Amino acid sequence: MEGGIETMRKRVKVIAAIQVSTKSLRLPGKAFKDLCGKPVLMRIIERLRKAKEVDGIVIATTTRPEDDVLVGFAAEHGVGCVRGEVTDVVGRLLAAMRLAGADAVLRVTGDSPMVDPDLVDRVIGRYRTLAGRVSFVTTCLPPTYPEGYSLEVLPTSLLEHLDVTQHTPEERETFAIHISKNTGMYSRSVVSSSKDASHFRLTLDYPDDFRVIEAVYRHFLGIGKEDFTVDEAVAFLEAHPEIASINQRFIDREKYPYSLGDAAVKKAL
Repeated sequence: MEGGIETMRKRVKVIAAIQVSTKSLRLPGKAFKDLCGKPVLMRIIERLRKAKEVDGIVIATTTRPEDDVLVGFAAEHGVGCVRGEVTDVVGRLLAAMRLAGADAVLRVTGDSPMVDPDLVDRVIGRYRTLAGRVSFVTTCLPPTYPEGYSLEVLPTSLLEHLDVTQHTPEERETFAIHISKNTGMYSRSVVSSSKDASHFRLTLDYPDDFRVIEAVYRHFLGIGKEDFTVDEAVAFLEAHPEIASINQRFIDREKYPYSLGDAAVKKAL
């Protein structure tokens, strides 16, 4: 049995797709904002490259002229790039998988500069072990990690199904809410934290989010630990409540993944 599982793991190719654009109403240009000497997007790419289970990285951006710069950035740094309509997340993820010839995709958003390579390996490893037995693997149903650590591994078959069943721009952009809500249609495996840290916010959406993330980066880079984990980031925030409190007011329990209702759909658009 052990040999059979290992053989299955070797056959499943999983790439990471970074869902990103240059447009941000609340924090303009955040993808290229300098985060302790490197652009936010470069930080995401470098952290994903440290994950042992990732077989490749593709930037999944939009067809807007403003996002032309992301195509050049991808080429400069040796990662793939695909483009699609702004709201067509399903289409962009499918395009990323087809470009890389992958069997599944790890969805990472451009507002996650603290993505943890160890957590990525846990999530993809879980999917490889359960491939064919669950529809997807996620870190956030229910959320136990801080905002900014939401990850999903989605197989080609699931995205192809969504491609023919989810038609409107709203459906194609918020498909994660659809598959999370319809548990009878889509089975899942959840990778959870050993303790609930969902009351911390380490996603990048507002200037105050950047202040928190920058403080965490400065601390760990200052002690020579670039590969800090989510658990270490949480421990830092626990020890420094004055930093953790900077962006607490932006935690919204009506948003995905805290909520799967109509309010979550509206706020995701």
